[in-house]
Amino acid sequence: HPPTPPRNPPPPPPPRLDGSMGDEAVGVATVAWTALAAAALALVLSFARAHRRRGGEGGPPEHWLFYSTLGLLRNFHRLLDYMHEQHLEHGRTWSGKIWGQPRIFYTSDPENLRHIGKDAFANYGKGPQFHERFKILLGDGIFNVDSAAWYVHRKVSAGLFNVANFRDGVLPVVNKTTDALMAMLREIAGGGSVAYPPPRDLVFDAASVMHRLGFSGFEDAMQTPPPAAASKAEGKEPSPQWTGDACEPNCGDLQNLLHRFMLDAVGRIAFGENIDALGTPDLPVARAFDYCQRYTNVDLFVPFWRWRRWLLPSGRRFREHVRVLDDFAFDIVRRRRRDFAEAEPTEGADKQADLLSLFLSGHKVTKDTDISDRYLRDVIMNFLIAGRDTTAQALSWTFYALAKHREAQEKVAAEARAVLGTGRGGGDRHLTYAELGKLAYTTAAFQESLRLYPPVAKNARIAVKADVWPDGTQIPAGAWAAWVPYSMGRTPELWGEDCEEYRPERFLDAPLKPSPFKYPAFNFGPRTCLGQNMALLEARVLLARILAEFTVTLPDNAPEIKYEDAVTLPMRFGLWLRFEKREAAEVA
Repeated sequence: HPPTPPRNPPPPPPPRLDGSMGDEAVGVATVAWTALAAAALALVLSFARAHRRRGGEGGPPEHWLFYSTLGLLRNFHRLLDYMHEQHLEHGRTWSGKIWGQPRIFYTSDPENLRHIGKDAFANYGKGPQFHERFKILLGDGIFNVDSAAWYVHRKVSAGLFNVANFRDGVLPVVNKTTDALMAMLREIAGGGSVAYPPPRDLVFDAASVMHRLGFSGFEDAMQTPPPAAASKAEGKEPSPQWTGDACEPNCGDLQNLLHRFMLDAVGRIAFGENIDALGTPDLPVARAFDYCQRYTNVDLFVPFWRWRRWLLPSGRRFREHVRVLDDFAFDIVRRRRRDFAEAEPTEGADKQADLLSLFLSGHKVTKDTDISDRYLRDVIMNFLIAGRDTTAQALSWTFYALAKHREAQEKVAAEARAVLGTGRGGGDRHLTYAELGKLAYTTAAFQESLRLYPPVAKNARIAVKADVWPDGTQIPAGAWAAWVPYSMGRTPELWGEDCEEYRPERFLDAPLKPSPFKYPAFNFGPRTCLGQNMALLEARVLLARILAEFTVTLPDNAPEIKYEDAVTLPMRFGLWLRFEKREAAEVA
């Protein structure tokens, strides 16, 4: 039989009057919290260990938790030079990692680039990291998609880039737009001024400030320097942001004018639109596009980018600017649909001269004329960044290099005068398509500038599956495969000991064109830039006509020329140049 329980069991202990737990409860809680802390620590350590550098490649020192993030933050104001230093120190391939992002494998090895862009092309794409961040700006356009969607965009767009269209459509537009730019430069050279947009909107929030902590001064970080005139009156350094009244005589911001020029040119060529950016300095679409590019560039480096867009004031401004871009693009789409529908059948050939009409006409690749307005809006946004920013900035850096190297500038001018004919107003004459082929030194001057200042100075793709590069580097699935054309152009192994020098003869003396895997100014493989010949056409026309009539020099007190951390390679404070008419003796 079971034992009989006691009649009077002992009472439970009385509650503690001080409200604390008993020793047993304290022990249980301590064990629970210790186990939880240990589990959290183990999770963090396992995460850190899983993402450590493993492939034998070099790279900057990595913190056990923050990896390369701190070093990148300290150098964001000089990011391209920092990457170049890592290439020189650690060899052609190295890796780094930003907290919350996949590991990035950087390479300057042409064989690795051939593998990424050609041999294993299907394994490397934009990936969700890039596509999701740029979806609101670029949509499903050619620069933001892979596979079949990319193929359709490329095949249809290729119809714009043929010799007949260049000769009969593109060149007349470029010549006519150059006429308007030349009139503005003559006004500047004569002591007058032209209108510039007001200071741009700031991308200012915790994320953008965090990635600018490396800046040496508060004015740089905020991008709101004091007015130039006040700075000079107070004996301070000249402002990095001149205005029309504050700059020296005969000076103008050529980068700003080239951005406006290219917007007008791409509007005519690709969309059949007269945007008149040269005549409208503060164009809302240009301001909105600049802001959205700078904003999304920050998104590439922060893991909480979605929260940033909805919780911070800069996100509200970003969405407002996107609406401006949407309104601009949808208005163009509606007008082009109406014009295309009202066109007579005999006008079909003329109506297909612009990019939107190629899509609207039912290209054989699409096999469908029912293309949505949103699809065409994405086409417009992608060609704005391709047709405006990259070419305008490439030309800005070319004029900067020629202003610093007067001997090369005079060779371009002499060649241009030989083709255009001598005379004080040589810049007035339109170039013919046949004459473009005679501008060999001018072309080389532009190509040499692209080597040192590529407008797409850094680029990357995502590895779909694990891979091994030709140099033996093991690439895990989901990692970034990146290359830095800015650094490659400054690598002695690729370009010789004089790689830092600006020397256009480098491209004249070479028996063959450099491989795109060594010189990726226009990308490489199936994604080679469709518009490279149009960019070369625009560059030759502008360089020849401007330098046939003007000499360009850097003013003594001009803002320092620095690149800006952006998707492309703009000059942070513009390109202020002095324009002076060539004397009759010079052009005779």
